[in-house]
Amino acid sequence: MSLVDVVIPVYNTPLQAVEQALRSVVSQTFTQWRAMVVDDGSSHEFAEALDVLVSGIDDSRVELHRTMNGGVAAARNYGIRISNSPFVALLDSDDIWHPSKLELQVSAMRQWPDIALVHTGYARFYGSEPTELMPICNVEERVNALSPEEACVAMLRRNFVGVSTVMLRRALCDESGYFDPSFRTLEDKELWVRLLMQGLRFHLLPQPLMFYRMHQ
Repeated sequence: MSLVDVVIPVYNTPLQAVEQALRSVVSQTFTQWRAMVVDDGSSHEFAEALDVLVSGIDDSRVELHRTMNGGVAAARNYGIRISNSPFVALLDSDDIWHPSKLELQVSAMRQWPDIALVHTGYARFYGSEPTELMPICNVEERVNALSPEEACVAMLRRNFVGVSTVMLRRALCDESGYFDPSFRTLEDKELWVRLLMQGLRFHLLPQPLMFYRMHQ
């Protein structure tokens, strides 16, 4: 049984980037995961190529699901709703994880059972490989000392939670809500604000455990 369900929404993403994202999941030191690739109504040609790619990964923990195009929020919601593990991790299809990301986050979730969401620092890169990293996008550790109300005010000023760094408790979504599909941008920030307004606590692991791909 998996402890973490990884939700990866895909929409006509360059295949090399999708493969790198998937292989960064397969390479995790923590192995009790299941990855759900949610194809959000991509083109027929891309869908066929994605089939070949997922088959080539050759790992039974990687599943491919398809939905009508509804945007990234709807695709993430679909993956979360069909998940059944205690924890859900989010990964955009062009980002890459550090191999120890899930292991460190699961440890944090177990250590602090009152924490609803664990996020991490991350670094940015251009191009096909994260060989030359741009300045690390760390949030100061002092955010862990903020109350949910104080964190909400800080979030309104700046989104300090990178969506591809997030692990959250699965039960939280049924209790507190999913991404709002009416948002075509900032859908992640809207959810973080909503959760903080409900008094839920976030926890930051400051080390850069995700590599965020920049595009021209």
